[in-house]
Amino acid sequence: MKAESVAHKLEKKNKAWLQVDLPTVEYKEALDLQTCLAEARKSGIIQNDVVLLLEHPAVFTLGRRGGSEHMKMSANFLEQKGIPMIRVERGGSITYHGPGQLVVYVIIDLGRLRLSVTEYVNCLEEIMKRVSGDWGIHAERNPVNHGVWVGKNKLGSIGIAVRR
Repeated sequence: MKAESVAHKLEKKNKAWLQVDLPTVEYKEALDLQTCLAEARKSGIIQNDVVLLLEHPAVFTLGRRGGSEHMKMSANFLEQKGIPMIRVERGGSITYHGPGQLVVYVIIDLGRLRLSVTEYVNCLEEIMKRVSGDWGIHAERNPVNHGVWVGKNKLGSIGIAVRR
């Protein structure tokens, strides 16, 4: 299924999502919030899918594939600047989050929408491409690396953790 079809599928569902705009939130605090919301969604306490919009203070996260070997700054430099490096459950390698960077966390029931993980990731990429286009930025997908790219520069990353 093409990403455009998946995006249309999401748009056709008339069940309202909950959108929460938050201020700058420490990474671990946001992770705890996501875990609580995911449990509440799974147990039925929350009936709607949830979107969190926020920023993080400077932090590097390491996905399941690690990625610390790609770090271009020393651990000593990070420590001096007070920038933590946190191992997380999502896929992928190393990712930087920081002030001025919009981070979107989605707590969604893929089964209700009858979406595979691949379709969901394609949909997220399509949404990033569309938003970029709305800002006059021509972004593309890269079949080798998920996310969206402007030339050889990554504009948007996708890191998800799926729980049954």
